[in-house]
Amino acid sequence: MTQHLAASLAETCPAWRRETAPIVERVAHTLSRHSPARLPHLTPLTGSNWKSAWDERNPHRTQRQPWTGGLALPNTCRDCGGELPTRRHRYCDGCRARRWSESAPRGRQNAQRVLAGLRADQRDPGRGGRAAELRGSKNAAHQRVVKAWTGEHTDPAQFADEILPGLQAASIAVIAKATGLSEHYCSLIRLGKRVPHPRHWGAFAAVTAPDHRIVTGRPAR
Repeated sequence: MTQHLAASLAETCPAWRRETAPIVERVAHTLSRHSPARLPHLTPLTGSNWKSAWDERNPHRTQRQPWTGGLALPNTCRDCGGELPTRRHRYCDGCRARRWSESAPRGRQNAQRVLAGLRADQRDPGRGGRAAELRGSKNAAHQRVVKAWTGEHTDPAQFADEILPGLQAASIAVIAKATGLSEHYCSLIRLGKRVPHPRHWGAFAAVTAPDHRIVTGRPAR
């Protein structure tokens, strides 16, 4: 039990007493009925005997309506106990980010295992059908952009010497977001197995800049 939850429970002790009092008395009365000794029918927690006596003495008296509201604890994070803005949330931003960082590698491993099984059964979802149409249209658009590009075609060794070393400290997700390329292709580039088209070199160089905005994935201006 977290410290925050323990403090919240302590603050709501009167409410818990009100909720559990009828149950405790009902259990005690049930046990007393099965006892060989004659035990008095007491209601020290709810005061039911006292209320009944007053009703018999003055049946026309104004009676207070019993409290019917539910007992609601504050909405807190299930991990750290911090307060949450709404009851739709289960974890705070920090705990949610930590859980995602811990579960994401396992999710990727499971996805890769399932994809490998599909490919082994010759049911690769990335081949044929709609996937092939999208891949073909994307490749055609890429070729059109390459033909229309009028920039300088520099030596690929320049990319390996000047830009590639700085990419080792950046995550694949950040590189992909900054360049607009797929994470798989960016992974191959960071490993040195591929050299991107020169039109992307500016975006890759911006990722390696010290003031690069890692949160947004946009190159510094």
